[in-house]
Amino acid sequence: LYRNMPVQYDSLPEFDFIVFASSSSVKNFIKLFSVKSLHKKVCAAIGNPTAQILKKQQANVKIIIPQNTSVESCIFSLALYQSNTDLSHYL
Repeated sequence: LYRNMPVQYDSLPEFDFIVFASSSSVKNFIKLFSVKSLHKKVCAAIGNPTAQILKKQQANVKIIIPQNTSVESCIFSLALYQSNTDLSHYL
């Protein structure tokens, strides 16, 4: 269904959230842009193995692990996180 291949980028675009769908995507991102580029970012990790790789990197990130290993669940989890964060300013 798919083939994992590293992709080269000239620069890192600005971002608030990032989705990692596999352990190799975490490793390749850090190889390209360093662990510092994730500092204080919100990372969605599809699956516990992906989350564990992020934790091992000690990247000082907020890790969101969706209930299901699907893109839909990931987007829902990120939206829920953001809405809870936005609402916390009013409590």
